[in-house]
Amino acid sequence: MSYRVCITGAAGGLGKAFARECASRGWDLFLTDLSDQKLALLASGLERQFGVQVLYAPCNLIDPQERDSFGSATLTWGSGLIC
Repeated sequence: MSYRVCITGAAGGLGKAFARECASRGWDLFLTDLSDQKLALLASGLERQFGVQVLYAPCNLIDPQERDSFGSATLTWGSGLIC
């Protein structure tokens, strides 16, 4: 079974460690954090190192409009996403 995992706060700390662990298991990722640049670097590194699909969207989850946009973006990825 293939998993798709949504990780918030993915650009650093526990979120980044969790993203690496999930990618090492072959799970595809949908990442979010405040920094687009950090997410882009992390996504390309995980894709290269583990051969997984990584989508990302910068988002401030405190902002209701950004949160709604992020929620809509996760829906476009299809079923099977674990948040």
